[in-house]
Amino acid sequence: LDLAGSLNSSVTIEGGTVTFGAITGTRTVAGSLTVNSAGSVRFRLNGITAGTQYDQLRLNSASSSVTLAGTLDLVAAPGLAPGSTFRIIDNTGTSTAITGTFTSLAEGAEFFEDSQWWRISYTGGSGNDVVLTRITPTAWQTWQATSFGANTNNTLIAGEQADDDKDGVFNLLEYAFSSSPSTNTRVPHSAVRNGTNLEYTYTKNKSATDVTYTVEWTDNLTTWSTAGVTTSLLSDNGTTQQIKATVPAGANGRRFVRLKVTRP
Repeated sequence: LDLAGSLNSSVTIEGGTVTFGAITGTRTVAGSLTVNSAGSVRFRLNGITAGTQYDQLRLNSASSSVTLAGTLDLVAAPGLAPGSTFRIIDNTGTSTAITGTFTSLAEGAEFFEDSQWWRISYTGGSGNDVVLTRITPTAWQTWQATSFGANTNNTLIAGEQADDDKDGVFNLLEYAFSSSPSTNTRVPHSAVRNGTNLEYTYTKNKSATDVTYTVEWTDNLTTWSTAGVTTSLLSDNGTTQQIKATVPAGANGRRFVRLKVTRP
C-alpha cells in the first residue's frame, strides 16, 4: 500500500508493506494504526527534517491509537549524524500509549540497519510517539557488525552467549580475546605454578574497551575472591596484550582460578 496523501480512516496492515509515496513527507491518518505480525511499515530517512527529509506518519484523531506487532523497514541514507532523532510515528491527537512493539525491537532496543546503529523508543516525543535515534556504536557493537554483517541483529548468531561456529567459545569471549567467531578457536590462556603462586596468563583485545577482565580464585568452587591477585603486562603488539595475573596458592599449593569477562 503506497500512502501518498492523507487518509480519513484507520489503517490496519494484515500483510505486505505500507510505504509513503515517491517523495519523503508527512502522511496523515485521521484514525488508528494497527500493524499486525505479517505486516511492515517502511520509513525513509534522508535528513533530520520531518516531512521534507524523512517519512513521518501522523495520527491526528482524538480517538487514534497505535498497535504494533509487525516489522519496521528502514531505508536510511548513509552517514546520518549520531545523535540525530526521527519521530517516525507522531501520535498528535491523543495521549494514549502505544500498544506492542515492532518485531524484535523492544523499548530502548539498539539495532543495526543500513550500516548504522539505532535506538528505538515508543515513549518519545510527547510520550506516545515512535522515535528513532542514530547512535554511536559501542566497541562491542562495532565488532558485532564487522563480524556478522547481515546477521548482526540475530541474537542467536551475534548475541553475547551465541556460539555459531560451535567451538565452545561464546561470542563475548571471542571478542574479549580477539579471536574469530566464525572459525574453530581455543581460549588463549594458560596457568602454571611458580613457587607459592599460581600464574594465569590470558590475551586481552585492546579494542574491547567496554569489557572488564577479572581474575578470581576459590578453594571450594562456591565463593570466589580477588584477594591478593595482582596483574602485570607481559607484551603488547598494538592489537592484543598478554596479561599475567599472579594468584597466591592455597594451603595445599592448589587453587581454582578463573577469568571473568563482563560487559555493562
